Amino acid sequence: MELGVLNRLARIGALAGLACGLAVAGSAVAAADGDGGAVTVLSAEVPSNDNFAAALFVPLPAGARVAGASSNEDATRQSGEPRHRSLLDTTTVWFCVVPAATGMMAVDTHGSQFDTVLAAYKGATLSSLTRLRLNDDFDRTNPWFHRTSRIYVPVTAGDTIWVVVAGKRGAEGSYRIMFTSPGLPFH
Repeated sequence: MELGVLNRLARIGALAGLACGLAVAGSAVAAADGDGGAVTVLSAEVPSNDNFAAALFVPLPAGARVAGASSNEDATRQSGEPRHRSLLDTTTVWFCVVPAATGMMAVDTHGSQFDTVLAAYKGATLSSLTRLRLNDDFDRTNPWFHRTSRIYVPVTAGDTIWVVVAGKRGAEGSYRIMFTSPGLPFH
């Protein structure tokens, strides 16, 4: 008797607030396995800054660099979210940056474990965002920077700037992000 595949993992995306169901058809193989065809459902926990309204607040003092690291694993693209580089860039996390200095703020994802897309916006709501900058692949000639992104954003002290890190074509993993205050050289 050929048993075939006993265990299969299916990844099912669901939107918050919507009910969803899962139907599983049993088989003689599952019953013969001795677990009665048991199904284990694993719940994915999306990043806390998955949506625009839950953006991670980043105060950026004058003359400072603020760095962080996390993961965009299981992040989603919410309804009404702007098209960053492509509609395929679906694993997005948001930051709300308020710089204390006027000038050119730098943001980069150097050191991330996946191909990132980086964008900055101004606006009060998701539907009213205006793109300020966008970058995918900061330096295509340098293998160290080929998959990371860097943007330079003109800011005024006290502005609210929305920054999004997206996984190119839905890429997921650990990312690093650094915000550099205007007036500091970028490293």
